[in-house]
Amino acid sequence: MLQGVSSWVLVMNFRCIILMILAGCTYPAFPQSDKLRDADRDYSSFCDTLKKETGNRDGHLQKEAGNLPLPESLPEWLLDFPQPEGNTLLAAGFSDPGMEEGEAYRLAEIRAKSTLALLSRPYIRSLTHHFSGERSGPNENEYLSRFENGYNIEAFFPDTQAGYEVIRRDFNTFGEACVLMKWDPTHITPEKPDSIRLEMDIYRLERQKTDVFEIAGILEMHVTGIGDGQTFTYSARSMNEGATIQSGFEGQEINIPMFYCRYVSSGHNGGDTGKNLSFGLWKAYIESVAENITLLSGEGNVHFSQVGDDYSGTYRWLSKEFSETNPAFRINGLHIYNNRLAADVDLLTGPF
Repeated sequence: MLQGVSSWVLVMNFRCIILMILAGCTYPAFPQSDKLRDADRDYSSFCDTLKKETGNRDGHLQKEAGNLPLPESLPEWLLDFPQPEGNTLLAAGFSDPGMEEGEAYRLAEIRAKSTLALLSRPYIRSLTHHFSGERSGPNENEYLSRFENGYNIEAFFPDTQAGYEVIRRDFNTFGEACVLMKWDPTHITPEKPDSIRLEMDIYRLERQKTDVFEIAGILEMHVTGIGDGQTFTYSARSMNEGATIQSGFEGQEINIPMFYCRYVSSGHNGGDTGKNLSFGLWKAYIESVAENITLLSGEGNVHFSQVGDDYSGTYRWLSKEFSETNPAFRINGLHIYNNRLAADVDLLTGPF
């Protein structure tokens, strides 16, 4: 009997010990749960404050995603540029990136017409300076050499629906409209006065200081008198691979998004001779076409002079060229490689 009671007492004591251990282990959990809830509340408050102070993160992510897009495939007609027939001329036109589709096509068509005006016997004036041993002062930068040239281009062109035809068009994921336009001068009536006026100024600067080589460029374009008084302006200022762009259409500034545009190569290895496509098709296209036109026009009437005196302490040797010419051109094709665009332009001897 005593042995049975003793066994029962031992069992109960063991159960009490177990309960006490369990109670000791679980008791601290209640205040820890409160602390976790406090931490969650503090974290939620912190996130709210962070969003309030720094803005919506989704918007930043979308902006960053726009800066690093996948390479865009261009339409086949743009890479396999058609050849004109007879006396016709062909030119492409592009809108700025990020535009609404309808407005983008209107701007692209006007820019195609302006490119046709640029090809059809523009009046080109140029001035070139080459400084050797230039210096600007004892405490300022001194360059071993500097080469600068500037061009002023004017063109007038008839504007009538009968003479133009949009034969290809495309709208890409960067919000750029691309059009290919044909101009047939046989459809222009003699009574139709010139109604497109294009003015373009181009400035290039190359300078070297020991092992530092800098390239700067400015292109400004102003077109008036298209259709019902439609106008557009374009200005690009570049330093090496960077650029600042201002664009306007019908008196309104175009807000160009900060895309990093990339395009699939056409398979033609043009090396690094083309223009940077990071800022969109139009900038690279018009810069390449204009550069080819100015280089080809240099074969015209050139006046050359040299000055070898150290004048005003600014240079030791200066050569200067001035030319005026009125040629015509044709675009044979466009090549894209390594996200650079190169236009193939020929000098014409035809009736344009």
